[in-house]
Amino acid sequence: MANCRDAWLPWVSVRHEYIGQRAYQVPHSAAVRDIKQLIYEETDLPVIEQQLVHNGKVNSSHGDQECL
Repeated sequence: MANCRDAWLPWVSVRHEYIGQRAYQVPHSAAVRDIKQLIYEETDLPVIEQQLVHNGKVNSSHGDQECL
């Protein structure tokens, strides 16, 4: 998923104070859990310990099935 380059696919930027900034191109159907899995694969930061914020809203672990 992270290796595809398609002008029509959205980019997700992730900023973290320790691992820095990352950018992932994901399909429109990507869920929060998919983004967390990409972060885990690149950084070894366990999915369960990740907390993503989108537009100021925290995406909790029970919302991992939701699309962005």
